[in-house]
Amino acid sequence: MKQKLLLLLFFSLNVFAGNSDKTVQGPSIGLIMTGVFMDQNMIYFAFTIKNNGDQPLTNIYIDNLSENSSMLDIYYTFPPETAIPSLAPGEEDTISFMANKFAFDCYDMSQAKVFATAPGGVEVTDLSDPYDYYSDNPTESFYSPMIVLSINHEYHDNNGNSIVDVGDDVGYTYQVDVPFFSTFYISDENVTLDNAFGNGSQLITYGIHYITQDDVDVGYIFNGFNMDIDANCGFGLTGYDTPHCGTCPVASLPVLYPYTVKLTDLLPNRISGQVKFNSNSDNCASGTGFPNRKVVATGSSNSFATFTDASGNYEIYIPNTDTYQTTATENLNVNFSSDPASVSIVSSGEDVNYDNTDFCIGSATGFANLSVALVPIDHPRPGFSSHYRLYFWNNGSTALSGDITMVFDQNKAGFGASTPVQTTFAINTITWAYANLIPFEERFIDITLNILTPPSANDGDLLHLSATGTPVAGDAFPADNSVSFDQTIVNAFDPNDKTVLEGAFIEPTQTGSYLHYLTRFQNTGSASATTVVLKETLDADLDWTTFEPIAASHDYSIQIKNGNELSATFPNIDLPHSSANEAASHGWMIYRIKPKPGFTYGDIAQSKADIYFDFNLPITTNEVATQLAPLSVKSFAQNDFVIYPNPAQNYFIIKSNTAQTGTYELSDARGRILKRDLIQSNTQVDIAELQCGYYFITVESGNAKTTYKVIKQ
Repeated sequence: MKQKLLLLLFFSLNVFAGNSDKTVQGPSIGLIMTGVFMDQNMIYFAFTIKNNGDQPLTNIYIDNLSENSSMLDIYYTFPPETAIPSLAPGEEDTISFMANKFAFDCYDMSQAKVFATAPGGVEVTDLSDPYDYYSDNPTESFYSPMIVLSINHEYHDNNGNSIVDVGDDVGYTYQVDVPFFSTFYISDENVTLDNAFGNGSQLITYGIHYITQDDVDVGYIFNGFNMDIDANCGFGLTGYDTPHCGTCPVASLPVLYPYTVKLTDLLPNRISGQVKFNSNSDNCASGTGFPNRKVVATGSSNSFATFTDASGNYEIYIPNTDTYQTTATENLNVNFSSDPASVSIVSSGEDVNYDNTDFCIGSATGFANLSVALVPIDHPRPGFSSHYRLYFWNNGSTALSGDITMVFDQNKAGFGASTPVQTTFAINTITWAYANLIPFEERFIDITLNILTPPSANDGDLLHLSATGTPVAGDAFPADNSVSFDQTIVNAFDPNDKTVLEGAFIEPTQTGSYLHYLTRFQNTGSASATTVVLKETLDADLDWTTFEPIAASHDYSIQIKNGNELSATFPNIDLPHSSANEAASHGWMIYRIKPKPGFTYGDIAQSKADIYFDFNLPITTNEVATQLAPLSVKSFAQNDFVIYPNPAQNYFIIKSNTAQTGTYELSDARGRILKRDLIQSNTQVDIAELQCGYYFITVESGNAKTTYKVIKQ
């Protein structure tokens, strides 16, 4: 923990050297009056008197000038006397008179008058001036207090991986003390504050900064602290902190004095390189970049993984110590091999780039493996257009040519357009021909469907979609040549959501196939988002080694720790807020992953994501769940539980026919878990607020579990 104290001292004392060598012919007297606030309510005045004539003066004293100055409490410092007995020509007095004044404001303007008696009983006078003996201006005094600002910060390794990375944060504590009652407002350029306002003589508040990839890249967080205090004396004061460490770089921010937090004394190291496909059998001398290939660095206690970009390049951040075995073969088809199979990296020092850690992937035999994925970009709504992106890519070692076909429910939607333009279209089937899809090349098709209006398409209806890629014959893994799912037609939706395309339930034949998880997000704030990060923990019922990112709306990178701690970062996304550009304020990311081997009845694969927009608190999506379970109108062996009425309108009841108790879980067709609770003898489940359609209720008691289909009318 580091601490920085800022002492702001604004202390006004009007003392200036006067013109003291000027002599006036005849009798003359001069008065300099200076003032300073001792606290918010009291001003101290000092006087300097000079006989600036050529004749001696006697009985010299000071008095208030006017009604405005009548509150001056002027006194002679050598009682019981009340006046200076005499001053010779050129003689000065700086100690005989002083004054106090009670102040109602943080500003004061006062003036006094000096009296003296010249030879022959002639009275001479002079109005005070704050600077010299020969001017007659009031003395102005200003009150500016001492402000003490304390800023503390503490780094939190939220991932627990001993490395500074996205998802970690820095917590801040701000304390401001002033010697008077005030209204505070503080702000920090890159920190989300719990409470920016306060009243009194002290404000203590807390803030948090979620670390971005840009922070990781430079090793620092650049902040700019501003403080405004509206004192009850009627004017504001502003204070600025200075950098935490004098040797740190300082960024250009819209504040006078930005400060910098160093994240760690040791910047993390990284492993980087390129993965290529040996397309010309020359040990990758002229090979093509291998995109979306998983690269894993495994240490003694943690592992770190990422995926290559479109050119086959990758970069993995690792801690400063340990030895890491780096490979590019996880979940690689058995027809492929890697040269080298593994690279050992001994991590030491800081900010070291173990670059040129390259891998050449080759295949001894030619084989075909086409993959297809259909991404619903938005939610289908009656009377509106709905948008889809159909991806197809070559996971094999030979070039492919064939057709991509999409089929939709023509009773719920009509075909709008596609890019590229379709080869054929008939009723509800769209076909595109493709040719020479080289190994590891990916292409996509943008498709628009026009959702019909009621009564054809209603809120809660299901829109069935499917897509298939050929050739299928001879494909090494034909199961992923096609995809199909149901979309729920809605009138309203949450723009930050999670969807499993296969839905809440899969058939036993699907346990060896991929599940597709889609996270959608929207910037509903008041400014553009520079960075967006999606973070989630892959479920234990999923096979982490089969995780494969498919695509996203914007450029992104993947980092995975220990197999299942996933971060997807969209750096420099500059996502506009919805008020400025609603259409461009959305984003998404889709990946696929298989259930774990042995996924069986009762197992539930769940998923949700935390979405970070710049330095704001994360938005947590809904949770989706997929399981392998028979749909049944009967529950356990002896009909222990009964669901009625079904269909239902406002509620249904789970009735226990025995003394058994248990739990229930209500989910929708997309796998989102809506409710969880305990089951007593008769448990009423309120569904009045749900949209019409079908839902699933899973009842669990002891070691038994059964899922029912419930229809909401």
